Amino acid sequence: MKWTKIDKDVKIYDNIYGFISLNVIEANILQHPLFQRLKNIKQLGFAYFVYPGATYTRFAHSIGVFELCNRFLSSLKTNSGESISKDDEKNLRMAALLHDIGHYPFSHVMEKFFGLNHELNGKHVIESSDIKEYLQSNGYNVDDICSIITGEYTGKKKNDMFMRQILNSDLDVDRLDYLLRDSYYAGIPYGRIDLENITRNISIDDGELVIERKSIRSVDHFLNARMAMYDSVYTHKTSLAFDLMFNQLITNLKEENAEDFDIKLPNKFEDLEGFKFLDDNSVLARIYKFYESASKMAPKPPSIQKILPLCEAFLFRIPYKLIFEKSSFLAREKADRIKDAGTSKKRAESIRRFSIELEDWLAKNIDCSFTILYKKGKPVNFSKGFPAIALSSDPGCEKWKYEAIRVINEDGSKSFIHEETNSILFFLSGYELYTIRVFYIKDEKNEEIESMWKKYIAQEAS
Repeated sequence: MKWTKIDKDVKIYDNIYGFISLNVIEANILQHPLFQRLKNIKQLGFAYFVYPGATYTRFAHSIGVFELCNRFLSSLKTNSGESISKDDEKNLRMAALLHDIGHYPFSHVMEKFFGLNHELNGKHVIESSDIKEYLQSNGYNVDDICSIITGEYTGKKKNDMFMRQILNSDLDVDRLDYLLRDSYYAGIPYGRIDLENITRNISIDDGELVIERKSIRSVDHFLNARMAMYDSVYTHKTSLAFDLMFNQLITNLKEENAEDFDIKLPNKFEDLEGFKFLDDNSVLARIYKFYESASKMAPKPPSIQKILPLCEAFLFRIPYKLIFEKSSFLAREKADRIKDAGTSKKRAESIRRFSIELEDWLAKNIDCSFTILYKKGKPVNFSKGFPAIALSSDPGCEKWKYEAIRVINEDGSKSFIHEETNSILFFLSGYELYTIRVFYIKDEKNEEIESMWKKYIAQEAS
């Protein structure tokens, strides 16, 4: 594919960090058509249906992650007695810049629904395109870059696990940037974290990222901010309704083999020329084209009669209404084997039994799948590095050791932040926020669904 390169270093002005400097090689990666594609993929999916300013892109986020990686490296070199090689440094910078190049339209909306992985696709995009040859010709290690992006980096030597942790851990530059940036563009305060204090107090100890004890409160704030942003922005009821409507619409259109609506979603795009144009704009254009042609059909086939109202509701911002929502902090699976974590057992059982009955009811009332959408969200936890995962039989369970945040004390001893009794995470790390929501577009089934829940409310109160 055509790639017009430039021959100089560049500076880009960013809303969050000010001027960001890139050398000529990094600047040329920005010029690549597969990277420019990220300008047409919104970072926050359909959150702009709720927060009008939340329209920024994966392109801006990628440059922000690159800048934070530079700041981390600067602090690590200042704070740590260990040196970082120039090769490792430039590979890290490039991994930060390229970490989202494999993203699908509307960010995580399609990815979660169709079981895709943008990091694995990103690895494939880098290895299968002329990006690989360009990086190798300029002295980059493409294997290291890709394994850092996917979180598979295991280290070439004892003291370089920080290479993986900078981009894949509970306190990584990816999370720090998107919290700051999402908060800024959505216009809400929850993600305004103390970045300077965190960055100033990170270092490397025995090859691993650690934070100084005096920054515990800033890290607590960061972890709580992440939870607040999930609850208020990422899983906002109206934004979530449009996520569900979009996924239902895409599914129905694919099943009906709608004309000009053949969106292939493999985890590895062999056709990179086609992938270059697979973005938010191209998918929306196909939906508009379908709506325009389907609206003019006379008579309309039964399948079109079912899809058309959903298509119209999505395009013209008529969200499915929320029938029911139940949310509760529940103890994470197996957490009681690590600490004495109490559970809201009645609430958990109510939600579980209601979910089972609702799924059975929807299976028997197939037509309702066009008017009722159901979302049992993946539980949101404070820390993905909480070691309950280490009790799993999964061979990869040890990864929590690299994802969890470590604290270093003045005497040189280290501990995980969830073990620190003065950290809020000590009390909250064993819990996940679990939410179930049911949406509808027609209200004739509302009473029937509400009656299902009433008996569980009664059981919960007894």
